[in-house]
Amino acid sequence: HILTQAAERGCAAPRIRRVWVGGNIGRSLLDVLPEIDPADVVVLELSSFQLHRTPLVRWSPHVAVVTNITPNHLDWHGTFAAYSAAKLNILRFQDPARDVIVAGDTPDLRRLLDHLHGDLSGVWRYGLDGDVPVAVQQSTPAVDCDDRRLCWPTLRLDVPGRHNRENAAAALAVAHALGVPDDEAAALLGTFQALPHRLQRVAERGGVTYYDDSKSTTPESALTALRSFGTPLLVILGGYDKGSDLRPVAEEAARRAKFAACIGQTGPVLADAVTRAGGTAAVFPSLPAAMTAVRARAEPGDTVLLSPACASWGEFTDYRERGLLFARLARGEG
Repeated sequence: HILTQAAERGCAAPRIRRVWVGGNIGRSLLDVLPEIDPADVVVLELSSFQLHRTPLVRWSPHVAVVTNITPNHLDWHGTFAAYSAAKLNILRFQDPARDVIVAGDTPDLRRLLDHLHGDLSGVWRYGLDGDVPVAVQQSTPAVDCDDRRLCWPTLRLDVPGRHNRENAAAALAVAHALGVPDDEAAALLGTFQALPHRLQRVAERGGVTYYDDSKSTTPESALTALRSFGTPLLVILGGYDKGSDLRPVAEEAARRAKFAACIGQTGPVLADAVTRAGGTAAVFPSLPAAMTAVRARAEPGDTVLLSPACASWGEFTDYRERGLLFARLARGEG
């Protein structure tokens, strides 16, 4: 969003001609390769499956963003070590003299980056200072402290959740690396609206607000979503079983949600775990059935959240189909 707006307003140096977005967000860009100019910026969200094969061409992007690395797709990768190795291919073939790494400032990522590169110099590590997005960097191995610091204390966001402020810190650090002035980047980000299926507000009916977080296909993303609201919450969980540990999600749902409607292959396990943790949950055969039950329990001021913590396969083609159905049901269209 920042880069697209900066391209339109000509406020980046060097100037960005056009921004292309693809990969795991939306579409492949292979068909438009002839149209992409050297002055353009290409933004790709890359899955572990895509990154698994990049060593074949020894490629990594000029700016690599690593938000976190937590267990996922272990049914395909086999082990967390193999999954982590695939994810780290995003920066494995970078040129340190030219390229930039932006990474979440967590102990696990610091340890992985230190193991891969020998030190953390040159890495923009982002996070929050209170609620203020910040990014810090150790400029060279010759210094033993973070001697560069960026912060955006005036940032205002129109999307909920502490995690979105952390995401904002990552986006602002990237914009800084690409020559967008910090104050202008923060102002541009203030106009951002949630992406489809990523904690997106899709309806408000009878005083109840509905959020589509269908892109939440991991326990970690569902935990983040559950922690984003202070209002009374009803949540829809469950889907395809990828072998992830869902107990933390169930325990968080028991603490934060007044009711959990559980669907899909993992529905029975989740409902049982929520109940054992002291919450209220039930299993439903489909998303429409779950929505009927949730609507019957929701009261004005409540929030209904679809954040499955699981993939959509089985009942749906992908997370988009699941999210679109949720939005239609929330608006009373299905």
